[in-house]
Amino acid sequence: MACWRSPTSARRSTRNQPPAPQAAYLRLSFDRGDTWPEWQLVAPAEGTYYWDQRIAIAPDEGRLAAMFWTHDSRSHSHRDSHLSWGSPDGTEWREPVGTELPGQHTQPLALGGERLLAIYPRRDEEPGIVLSHSRDSGATWLRGEEPMAVPPRWQRRGGLIG
Repeated sequence: MACWRSPTSARRSTRNQPPAPQAAYLRLSFDRGDTWPEWQLVAPAEGTYYWDQRIAIAPDEGRLAAMFWTHDSRSHSHRDSHLSWGSPDGTEWREPVGTELPGQHTQPLALGGERLLAIYPRRDEEPGIVLSHSRDSGATWLRGEEPMAVPPRWQRRGGLIG
């Protein structure tokens, strides 16, 4: 049976369940989105919050790649984007690891094999929307070779120049 997945970073209480702690979850539907009965924990928040998760599906084996805007609640600071790999059905996840990419909301794009592309806004260096490539499932990234998808000259305060 096909499973639909919807990422979220909060879980509210229902009549049958108390609220869960802040964490990254997937809502799972087995009836094409009519109901969303299951919550799958993707990344717990124990001092580190994993927000704004974005998910890609690896085209060859169906594994899920989730990237997170990551925040350290103890130091009240943003950290590098983190990456976690999950099973094709979204029920099993590895612990998120840092990528050293300075993005906040980061969209992964699984290119097949071990190749992964990360698309993210760079805000601490020359600003722009940047593409970063990994050839080893996100263990390392080709920093310094990052092309700009949207260079600074196309941007202005508050949005893109049309």
